[in-house]
Amino acid sequence: VNPDSYGDSKSHFFVHWTDSAGDWLMRIGFDSRPYLIGRFPKSLLTSLGDKADNIRLGGFVATRTTQLAPMGSGFLPDNAKSASLSNIQLIDQNGKTSKLDRGQPADMNDRIEHLFCIPD
Repeated sequence: VNPDSYGDSKSHFFVHWTDSAGDWLMRIGFDSRPYLIGRFPKSLLTSLGDKADNIRLGGFVATRTTQLAPMGSGFLPDNAKSASLSNIQLIDQNGKTSKLDRGQPADMNDRIEHLFCIPD
């Protein structure tokens, strides 16, 4: 997500459930007009129903060439700014936001649980 698109240095995206169709939508942008970047049909996510019991964030970079693809913030691994997420907020069905507390459970790993391929 390119933070320059929103006139600040933050990345913005969110996923929400549509009450009318029951689909899960992923949108980007909060401080500006959000736009749709992905849709997960209700028929694909049958175990979710109308709510999510937990939320997981992750990412990876892949390349078709032998040269490694860039990933991260551009800082070396020993820098405090490498590979970080901050200011994450949850938005409920009423539009109310709540921040994640530092005391809430967090799990970090390097497993690939689901692989999505977007053809070009």
